[in-house]
Amino acid sequence: MDNVQHQNGLKTCDSGVNKAPFIGLMIPFVGTNRPHKLPFVGKKLPSVTNWHFNRGFTMVELMITLVVLGILSAIAAPSIRDAVLNNGLATETNDMLASLMFARSEAVKRSTPVVICKSLDPTATPPVCDSTAANPWTNGWFIYSDVNSNNAYEDGTDVILRVGDGFSGANKKIKPSANIQNVIKYDRIGFLTVSGGGSFSFCDSRGVSKAKVIEISVTGRARIDRSTAPDCS
Repeated sequence: MDNVQHQNGLKTCDSGVNKAPFIGLMIPFVGTNRPHKLPFVGKKLPSVTNWHFNRGFTMVELMITLVVLGILSAIAAPSIRDAVLNNGLATETNDMLASLMFARSEAVKRSTPVVICKSLDPTATPPVCDSTAANPWTNGWFIYSDVNSNNAYEDGTDVILRVGDGFSGANKKIKPSANIQNVIKYDRIGFLTVSGGGSFSFCDSRGVSKAKVIEISVTGRARIDRSTAPDCS
C-alpha cells in the first residue's frame, strides 16, 4: 500500500493531509471544522446551563403575593355575597309572580274561579290549604280550579294546576297584605275577589333595604312595584 498508510490512528492520503477520525472524539463528528456552538451530546455539562434563571419564589415574594391576595379577597367577598342574595331574592319573587299570572290566565281561559292557597305540604296527596295566618308562604303553595266555587279544594272535583315548592332559608320571608293572608282567588274574568287588591313583600337577612314587592291590582294584574315600601316585620 504505497498511497495509504496507517500511522498512530491517522489516515494519510496522497495529498499528505492528516484528517482526524471521528471515533474517540468527545463531541459528535460534524466535519473537519470545529463548530462555534458545541452540541450538548457527549459533554459533561447539564442540560440547563444557566441555573441563575431557574429559581423558585423567595419567601418575601411569597408573602407579598399572599398579602395582595388577602386584600383582594376582602374587597370581593361582600360583593359576591350580595350578588348571591340578590339573585336568590329575584328568583323567588319571579317564581311567585309567575304563579299569580298563571292563575289569572287559567281563570280566564277556563271561565272558572282559580285559587292560590298556601300549604304546609303542597306536594301531598291530596294537598291541604293552610288557613293559619301565622304560617308562612315560604312552605309552598298550590293552584287549583275551584269548579264548584266553594272556596275549598275538593279532591276529585277540583283540578290542581300547579304546585309552588316554596323557598328554603331561615332568614327568608314572604309577607302578604292582610286581605290575602292565606288565599288569593281570581274570578272567572281574572279579577281578584277581594277589594283593594293585595301585595307580597319578599325579604331576606338584609331587611327592607333589598326587599322586593309584588302588587296585585283589583283587576288581578300582578307586577313588581319598586315604589311601594316593603313590609318585612
